[in-house]
Amino acid sequence: MSVVIPVLDAATTLGQQLTAVLAQRDGLPLEIVVVDNGSTDGTVDVVRSMQERSPEVVLLDGSDLPRGGAAAKNAGV
Repeated sequence: MSVVIPVLDAATTLGQQLTAVLAQRDGLPLEIVVVDNGSTDGTVDVVRSMQERSPEVVLLDGSDLPRGGAAAKNAGV
């Protein structure tokens, strides 16, 4: 299963969201693709910290994409 999460300045909530998704895997293979759309608030640091504990989390730099969820989701897929 793959989950794509587009983010922009989500440092305060992203850790909880990733933890919640990881808790739902129920033994199934899982890949979480976080597409950062140019965050400036430490979102990338949150993802990197989570990657140290959970290799299922993948960070994709989408800072060069147009702002908005659609472009980030498409890049993640």
